[in-house]
Amino acid sequence: MTNPAETSVTYTDSRLEDSLLRRIARFTGVQGTLVLPAAPDRVDQYAQSFIDMFGDMGVRFSDDEVAHLHEALRSEIGAAFTGSPESHVAVAYTVPAPGFTVNYTVAPAGVVDRAFDGSITVPAAPSLVNHYAQDCLEVFAHLGVQFSDDQVEHLYAALRDQTDTAFRESSRSHIIVRYSAPPAGRSISYTVEGHARSIEDAYETWTSDPTRQPSLFGTHPDARIRDLAAEFGDPADFPVLDIGAGVGRNSLALARQGHPVDAVEMTQSFAGKLHDEAQQSGLENLRVIPTDMSAAEEYMYEQYSMVFLSEVVSDFRTVDQVREVFELAARRLAPGGLLAFNIFLPKHGEVVSDAAREYGQHCYASIFTRDELAAAAAGLPLDLISDESVYDYEKTNLPAEEWPPTVWYERWTSGQDVFDVDRREDSPMDMRWLVYRKH
Repeated sequence: MTNPAETSVTYTDSRLEDSLLRRIARFTGVQGTLVLPAAPDRVDQYAQSFIDMFGDMGVRFSDDEVAHLHEALRSEIGAAFTGSPESHVAVAYTVPAPGFTVNYTVAPAGVVDRAFDGSITVPAAPSLVNHYAQDCLEVFAHLGVQFSDDQVEHLYAALRDQTDTAFRESSRSHIIVRYSAPPAGRSISYTVEGHARSIEDAYETWTSDPTRQPSLFGTHPDARIRDLAAEFGDPADFPVLDIGAGVGRNSLALARQGHPVDAVEMTQSFAGKLHDEAQQSGLENLRVIPTDMSAAEEYMYEQYSMVFLSEVVSDFRTVDQVREVFELAARRLAPGGLLAFNIFLPKHGEVVSDAAREYGQHCYASIFTRDELAAAAAGLPLDLISDESVYDYEKTNLPAEEWPPTVWYERWTSGQDVFDVDRREDSPMDMRWLVYRKH
């Protein structure tokens, strides 16, 4: 057999590799049911097998939780065995994503039709296929199934094919491995399926998510955008373009100051909320353009004093998309006008792996390099005039009562949604405010 290549997560500091894999483990969902013979003398063996299996999934049991698992198995197995020595019990478990917890139940199995079944759900990241395959093999091994070399190759190939396809289709994609085995068998049947949804669909769910209400992105405009706009003279003479306006915390604030504002937003529910708020506030100087950036250009003003994107480039997947922003700014900015956006970049001296960059797309945290930015802006009349930490700037310049803007903002802007590190200083990536001036 040809040994599959090792995962491409290669950092000189192994702690960063571990922190990336820990973060991915938080978004790995596992569920299943295992049917066991009701054998009282095997309770300790069963319990240890579950503890080991859950441990491989990132779950750690406390002493009290270990005692609870033993007691649940002992009680149900004892009752089933008393009824019939040929009886079975079923342990149903779920390791939800995100989190390092496990929910399980132990109950009589009734009619035994399968020894076990379940599923493993992981983010679609091609560079992590080998890691995912090892996770599957470890789960199967805990269930008593060992793969031959040919079977291992087949699993790798199936994961690679589905992951590549799903990731190409969407950064909001995942892979589901469903498996089952017959009673008293040491074989397993499994399927590998890719599932994808668009960025628009992903954001549409935010409007119905109670954990994100009442504010989806915060209630206060970005301090950096506010301060840049304050550099202009009479706001009525300085139109601005907000690309990816969301529900309008920046567009509404600038329009209320008197700027003519074009707000481009492709997520229809967000655009609808922004339009309704503008209408209710009587902001005739705010136009909502409910489409993507490319299709919106025909509705734009000829020139703007500022073009900005807040928390938008973090959803981009390619350097070509960044280039499109630079080209649009070069066409639509007046001489001396500003282009501002925030973007995730590796910290100076850090190299972020392909695996981290792929996983970052799942976390609304696409990562680009400074060389890629330079290439995207090459040949255009735009000069970089400012490069500042988003976290530091916003924390320093927002009103104290507005910090942090959302419960997730601090970790997200620090790269801690991609790397599971306790201190933001230990993250190899950072979100930066970049400002360019058209000459």
